[in-house]
Amino acid sequence: MPYLSKKQHLPLGLAQLIIAVSLLVYLLVQGKVNLEADILSLLPSEDIEFVNKAEGAFFQRYKNNVMIAFSGQDAKSAHDDVRTGYDEKGWLYGDFSFPELEAVAKLFGAYQGYLLDGESRQALTEGDSLGEAALAKLNNAFDPFTPLFFPFDPTLTTASFVQTALVQQASNLTVEDGRMVVNDDTKYYVLMLTLPLSELESMEKATDLVYAVSESLAHVEAEYPNVITSYSGIPFHTAENMRQANKEMRWLGGVSAFFIVLIVLWSFRSINALFAVLITQLNAVCFGLLALTLLYDSVHVITLVFSITLIGIAIDYSFHVMTTKKDDSIAYSNVRSAVKLGCVSTATGYCAFMLLPMEALEQVGIFIAFGLVGALCSALFIIPSILHSYTGQSRLNQLGDAVVSVLNDSRGATKVVLSLFGLLSVVFVVTNEQIFNDDIALLNASSETLRKNELKHQQWYFGTQSQRLILWESNLEALLEKEEALVAALKSQSSSIKVQAISNWLPSKSRQQENLTLLVDAQNRGDFATLAELVGQPIEVGAAPHLTLDALLESELGELLSSQYLKLHGYHVSLVYVNHAAKHDIDTVLDNFVQITRVDKAEQLSLVLVEMRQSLLIWFAIALSVFLLVLCMRFDLISAVKSGFWLLLSCLIGLSGSLLLQGSLNLFNLLALVLLVALAIDYFIFYLKCGQESSTALAISLSALSSVFVFGMLSFSQTPAIYSFGYTIMIGIVSIYFVAPLVVKRKA
Repeated sequence: MPYLSKKQHLPLGLAQLIIAVSLLVYLLVQGKVNLEADILSLLPSEDIEFVNKAEGAFFQRYKNNVMIAFSGQDAKSAHDDVRTGYDEKGWLYGDFSFPELEAVAKLFGAYQGYLLDGESRQALTEGDSLGEAALAKLNNAFDPFTPLFFPFDPTLTTASFVQTALVQQASNLTVEDGRMVVNDDTKYYVLMLTLPLSELESMEKATDLVYAVSESLAHVEAEYPNVITSYSGIPFHTAENMRQANKEMRWLGGVSAFFIVLIVLWSFRSINALFAVLITQLNAVCFGLLALTLLYDSVHVITLVFSITLIGIAIDYSFHVMTTKKDDSIAYSNVRSAVKLGCVSTATGYCAFMLLPMEALEQVGIFIAFGLVGALCSALFIIPSILHSYTGQSRLNQLGDAVVSVLNDSRGATKVVLSLFGLLSVVFVVTNEQIFNDDIALLNASSETLRKNELKHQQWYFGTQSQRLILWESNLEALLEKEEALVAALKSQSSSIKVQAISNWLPSKSRQQENLTLLVDAQNRGDFATLAELVGQPIEVGAAPHLTLDALLESELGELLSSQYLKLHGYHVSLVYVNHAAKHDIDTVLDNFVQITRVDKAEQLSLVLVEMRQSLLIWFAIALSVFLLVLCMRFDLISAVKSGFWLLLSCLIGLSGSLLLQGSLNLFNLLALVLLVALAIDYFIFYLKCGQESSTALAISLSALSSVFVFGMLSFSQTPAIYSFGYTIMIGIVSIYFVAPLVVKRKA
């Protein structure tokens, strides 16, 4: 800064560093830095606000639930031992501890006359007698419902109602002697748990608890060699993603740091140089984390996986200041000017993230933009003082001259080879059948075993082609009537469709009154005369009041129904599961209803990824145009055209290389282009501003080499989104490095 003397640079730089570090440490100690590893927290808010809140409220009820299954010769014993242990901890999930049929019979038998299943309603409407059907059931010795319900309701219409509701409620799950059982290809004993994750203070403790559960199951398998356990649930996915992210941050960041240290020590042969680089990185990270902590309630771990590694770009500024001759005032002034222009341009490139409707990516943009400001402060105010007495300038000059010589000698080959690669890239992309893949799985680093368990367990409970619907009305009666109409419309599509709804257990008052009228008419016709003689007294229907929601919520079925019902902002809301139905058939039915929406977050996010990818392509074109305009205004038209051509060619090569390695491209390959443009801006600006000087060539070489190691490490991530990002950046940087000198004339 021209209005600050050189003596003021170091105190100012140290002051801002101390303040940044102190404030960050304070926030860490106060617990203000909160990490978020839940994949669903990345989802954009595309639906209407009410539906989002309703879905969020339902999600809060089951987000800590897990399913554990035991199979094998000793599965029953293993199940009982584990259940006893978790029951003592209070972790058993009541929703799936379905009450015994005796309790269900007593509950619904009290409302005899108000409850009819669809077949009974149709039979009575057509004038058929239900008395003969009841007598036939009495003669069926294998019907478990008849002996339980007959004392409460001799017509057995209540038994038929409950039996029909049970068929709709569960897919393959049944109850045997108080145990949840699945008779698939193998017999499984199932436990449902609710882990007390919300009570824990940190994400690390929650992750440790989840892993403790999985480790305890491993001990069970060791104790029972003939038992195989499997588990699923959001907590396991969150824990695996959290641990994988932490592992990658430590491993990838550690390897990157090692290579950067190696590069600095080999190049500068100075501990002070390494210290200068570390100070720059520290200041950059502090600025980035402070911005995230002050602007957001929580930071997603995937943000840190991207950001902590990507902050390696800040080392560029260190290298340019460190390799420039301090006694060459013109060269040093040019470098300082180029560093400032590069910071502004690069930070602007990262700001593209903030225009995307995904908070994790917005956080990446914030982190990098503020981090670069921190790196700039260190490069301008602290590094010059640290290297004031550096004596290895002659070695740097020799290295720089060697780099310039290599780049000069390879100019012709670079043009030919990269032009050929560009042509092949065009042909490869054009002839590829599937270029893009926008699957939600790109955000998930869960193990293949856990994904398979999740799919199998979901099919056990919900069946195949399961979809969720959210319905809402201003009063409960209207909601129940809507559910009944919806169920009828869906079943008209196919008799195999199953619908889990609260109206299966609680008919609307109007439906209950219709049922009572039908049964009273049947009684007046004498349909139940034989049954009355059998029990020795007249059969009464409708002696009790209507069945109400409060009665069910206070009963053994309370938790089961409360998992699908809530009140929100004055509305009654229900969650309905539709099984064995195609999405198209459901959507066709929903066209005739209002205040109903189908909820499929995976599908929604995939569509959002498509929209984001398309909008990012448009943004890339705009950003490139702005960059070329800046170059044209700051330098000249020819330089801008050259820079634009070689940048586009490098981006194309990066994408085609990624396509070859991955088999398809995704949003994160395009996000890498934004960062690639930001890196290229620095390279082009420094060459155009400083020329192909030895110090410039050496600094860019060191920067490119360190960036290849930093970004190359992302390629080893287990998360498709991250390694896709790494592939494109790594290939693109190599290309940009060799084409960047082509924007200026060969050095004589």
